[in-house]
Amino acid sequence: STTQLKELVEDEVKPYLERVEGVATCDVIGGREKEYWVEIDLAKMLESGVSFSQISQMLQINNFNLPSGKVDLKQKSLLIRTLAEYEGVEDIENQVVGFRKNGLPVFLKEIGKVYVRESERTGFAKAFDDEIVILSVYKKSGANTVQVSSRVDRAMDKIKKRYSDISFEKGFEQAKFIKKSASNTVNNAIVGSILAAFMIFIFLLD
Repeated sequence: STTQLKELVEDEVKPYLERVEGVATCDVIGGREKEYWVEIDLAKMLESGVSFSQISQMLQINNFNLPSGKVDLKQKSLLIRTLAEYEGVEDIENQVVGFRKNGLPVFLKEIGKVYVRESERTGFAKAFDDEIVILSVYKKSGANTVQVSSRVDRAMDKIKKRYSDISFEKGFEQAKFIKKSASNTVNNAIVGSILAAFMIFIFLLD
């Protein structure tokens, strides 16, 4: 499904490309988000002595993804992040959300249940009559577009080999305009009106 495809692109492909020299960031368009819903049994919650605000607070403070700094290696800068995100239903169910009067912990699974569903659709992306996920790659200010494009191409070759059941099609590449432009005036007019270095169309193969 495009929900699983979007999750893979956001968790694997996007971070990989953002580590390429000269790439500033990547945006993922299309697909639907996976949402985790928590359903609380009111009677069990009251019996445990835990409140809704406690449950909400414990879930928030134990699920985070924060930047932790940067390491410079030769001509590359690697961003470091501290990850403590829930990876699935079991992680959330085993979260301690409070303590009973006798000091014993209250696990979320003891007072409720967790389930997964797709987020509400607010839009979609299509190409060749198929629903797809689009990955827009943005270069850093001042970086050479042609060089960055070449590096991303090499990175994409590795990604394609790893995910052979997924089709990655380049829908737009800014570097092509630059190579074909005969004058700086034309080049600036074209490049100045386009934000993304290029876009990649991603869809599942049958």
